[in-house]
Amino acid sequence: MKKISIFMAAAAMLFAFAGCEPEEQKVTEEPVSKDKISIAPQTKTFTPEGGSQPVMVTSSTDWTVTPAEEYDWISVDPVSGTDGDVVTFNVNPNATGKQLTAEFTFKAGDAKAKFTAISQSSDPVVLNLVSAADMEISHESARITVEVETNLSYRTLVPSVGDADWVTFNAALESENGATLYFDVQTLEGMDSRETVITISDPDNGCEPVSVNLKQRAMPVITPEKAEYFLSLDDTSLEIPVTANVEYEVAVEGDWLTYAGNEGGVEKFTFSTATERREATVTMTEKSPLGEAAPVVATVSVIQREAALVTSAINFSNARIFPEEWNNATPLQYMEALTIEALVRPDNFEKGGSGTLSTIMGIEGEFLVRIGDAGVPNNQLQIATSAGNYTDAALQLNTGEWYHIAVSYDKNAHKIQVYINGELKMDTFTSFVSTVNFGVARGNETGAWGSVVRVFWIGYAYAPERDFEGLMTELRIWNKALTAEEIQAENHFYTVDPSSEGLVAYWKCNEGEGTTVKDYSSSGNDLTGQTGLHQEGSGTNTYTTGDTQINWVEVSLP
Repeated sequence: MKKISIFMAAAAMLFAFAGCEPEEQKVTEEPVSKDKISIAPQTKTFTPEGGSQPVMVTSSTDWTVTPAEEYDWISVDPVSGTDGDVVTFNVNPNATGKQLTAEFTFKAGDAKAKFTAISQSSDPVVLNLVSAADMEISHESARITVEVETNLSYRTLVPSVGDADWVTFNAALESENGATLYFDVQTLEGMDSRETVITISDPDNGCEPVSVNLKQRAMPVITPEKAEYFLSLDDTSLEIPVTANVEYEVAVEGDWLTYAGNEGGVEKFTFSTATERREATVTMTEKSPLGEAAPVVATVSVIQREAALVTSAINFSNARIFPEEWNNATPLQYMEALTIEALVRPDNFEKGGSGTLSTIMGIEGEFLVRIGDAGVPNNQLQIATSAGNYTDAALQLNTGEWYHIAVSYDKNAHKIQVYINGELKMDTFTSFVSTVNFGVARGNETGAWGSVVRVFWIGYAYAPERDFEGLMTELRIWNKALTAEEIQAENHFYTVDPSSEGLVAYWKCNEGEGTTVKDYSSSGNDLTGQTGLHQEGSGTNTYTTGDTQINWVEVSLP
């Protein structure tokens, strides 16, 4: 009895130990349907006299059959059954004058099979195009319709779009006398129009197909090479290269300019020499716009005048210029007095509502000439310094107008002055008594807030959205506060002597091409341009960059 007791105790311990093992985790799997059903045949075309068609059903379980809609010309028996049953479809004679189609669905559990019955018409097959045989649409995406008159079933019609991957068949619907077919057309991005042939057929009935010639026009383009042409008084001819994908008419407003025709995509004009300034306008108007669309119009201003002092500017929209490395930073460092000058034409102040900033030149948080700010009108000049910001309602600018801006600072006089077109608009005391150092070593302005070293830019400060949307040229920095007499000197707005005393930076912006802006002063600090400004990196390593490029614009000043 003792051995039996020991055995039973050991068994109890093993049972208890086994009960402590964790249960195996069960994985729940989605049930896979094993239902199956198939029928033979799956389709049947009946003659106009009608008839019957047996259909064998093979299924894994009981099945049912239901019509897609109510039909009065076809019946099926039985409507339910088991594996191996045969159902019979009975079709009445077709005297409707059109082809009929019926669809039935066999279902066994979750499995389905479809049977299609077609009843041919006793009348001759009819398939005629009702809508236009030639269709022309715009470059925009569209849904087009093709109408056909037919006694065929709309379900048996076969649409084709040829090799056109830009046209897709969408649907066919029955209409009173036939069918309506819908096609989706993609937007045309290119300069060239495109064409295809849409074909509607029914191969099983041997009828002649119908076709539609579809043409999608490219977006109409008439683009002169330039919007303005400046001619000298001695010039006698003008050529305007034009990129266009439509025919257009040329009209001239200005009796001194004569149109001489087009040669190889270049519009040619002749005129006589002149003794004084005169202007003309060339208008190019699309000849045959599509439907009721307004014609595309392009205009070019032609100005014949004395030679201009300024012929080139830079478009600073989403762009900036800057020294990649200083060639000679010393003249721009620790200036106790300075004057910043620029010829500017602002084109847009409404970049982001209230508080929008447009940057002209300087260093953020040090000394910066800009337009707008929180609480400052978007079109009002502001001088932002490390000791406060200075502005005045008299410093407001208009878009589309050229201005000569001169901002002077004198540390010893505690004074900031702003001239617009040579007229003193602001003369204010300033608590800013530091020297101005534009010659800070170059960097990409990354780092933790409060430790970022800001550097000198033109047309940019702090972030891409603070660009200057407009044109600038004749950019200068002096290490002295210019007097009113100096600023108002003849032609001072448009040119100065590069060797002038105190001129430490002079970017004429007269190159008209390339990615470099030459410094004509003795400092030799040439600038590089960037466009397409955007930010890269993340966190404290976020910085602004862009494509090495300058958007040059031809101008004529004064």
